[in-house]
Amino acid sequence: MSNLTFTIGEVATLLGITSKTIKHYHEIGLLVNPERDTNQYRLYTMTHIIQLQQILRLKQFGLSLKQIEIIIQSENPDELTQIVLSQHIHNIQDELSRLQHQLTLTQDFLKTGDSLFQPHPSHPSIASSLTHLSDAIRPHNSGVLDVLVEFEREAMFKLDQFDWDAKYELFWHHAGKQFINMLTDEGLFIFWMERYLALAKMDLEDLQGKAWLQEFRHSPAKHMFKQALMPPQLSELPPDYQHHIIKLLSSLLYQEASSLQKRFLALLLP
Repeated sequence: MSNLTFTIGEVATLLGITSKTIKHYHEIGLLVNPERDTNQYRLYTMTHIIQLQQILRLKQFGLSLKQIEIIIQSENPDELTQIVLSQHIHNIQDELSRLQHQLTLTQDFLKTGDSLFQPHPSHPSIASSLTHLSDAIRPHNSGVLDVLVEFEREAMFKLDQFDWDAKYELFWHHAGKQFINMLTDEGLFIFWMERYLALAKMDLEDLQGKAWLQEFRHSPAKHMFKQALMPPQLSELPPDYQHHIIKLLSSLLYQEASSLQKRFLALLLP
């Protein structure tokens, strides 16, 4: 019985793996090559089969082939197995935590019914820029707020999805108050805001749209719009924080705009 040998196909069948897998273990040095018969067929002994069983058992734990190789080639594989698997438990726990976090995020997203690809998420984030901007402006001028919100809605919804901290709410609260304070002509602002919104439905070569852009280029409303898009620094917030919000908002506004609206914004954005 000690001279009993097996072909690679028989070993593969016994262990529930493929011949290709066994050959791969030979190629990477994980499994010693057996002797061959006169026809150059590999002849596997029980020693090889036991080694393969050890490899497969370690693979079941999720160890990499490199880890398995180190264990098998060590002077005390049983002791090293205990050490490696103890550390592996911590890695598994970390991975489970990461997967649980992904699972929770996915479940929460599906519950809300939000869309990643539609312009109007059904539920904006908790720290909604529109909510805080509205709270600051509405008591003073709801008409200005209505056109301003329509102007920035798409961009602000997308801006909300970034990982901001509590200062985000503070920024929009102060930005709304500052905007009202520096708005010198509410009627002129609303007039040009409505024209901007109308540009969305015009072709790039629309003569009326081109005339409006030329008129706006020399209108005092241009400075007012610049102030609206680039509010002054707030002493309560770090300059870099405000810079990131304003830069992202400007980029998102431009991304959401039509061709004529992009030309309008080009007169305002740096």
